[in-house]
Amino acid sequence: MRKFSFLFLVLSLALPASALETWTTFQDETASFTIEVPAAPKVEHFKTKMDDGRELPTSTYTIDRGEVAMMVMVGDLLGIQKDPVQILDDTVGGVAEGKTLVSKVDDSLDGYVGRHAKVLDKDGNLYNDRVFLVDGKLYQLLTIEFSAASPEKRAEVERVLKSLHFPAKQKEQKK
Repeated sequence: MRKFSFLFLVLSLALPASALETWTTFQDETASFTIEVPAAPKVEHFKTKMDDGRELPTSTYTIDRGEVAMMVMVGDLLGIQKDPVQILDDTVGGVAEGKTLVSKVDDSLDGYVGRHAKVLDKDGNLYNDRVFLVDGKLYQLLTIEFSAASPEKRAEVERVLKSLHFPAKQKEQKK
């Protein structure tokens, strides 16, 4: 038993803290998306006021890790009469405003089309913005890597970016 305890102590000191953390798959309360996260997100629900005065339900799921931050925002777009491509481009444009656009590419996930943009601000902070339209809702996965972020924290962002899924569509594809 002592040998096991000593071995665990040695391994825990040798591994970075992020390697010891338990990642979990988070699913929102409506089961519309899943994402792997290193900590439980802070959940907020509110109304977003549109230019025409309407208020649309919005939810955010945020994790602040100090050197990096991650957020999924879900906005209800039912009744919005706008070209879907324009909605995606406007959303990415809002994040890029006042910053340097590093890249913007078409994206796809679980059968849905979207955009993925990378943006740098004047302080060297890197923003990743993945945006999708899914069944009348806008899903935006936004991450920020502050310029001094460690390689371990940057790896967390990459893991989160790759882990987003829309389970309902996955179930349809399996049928």
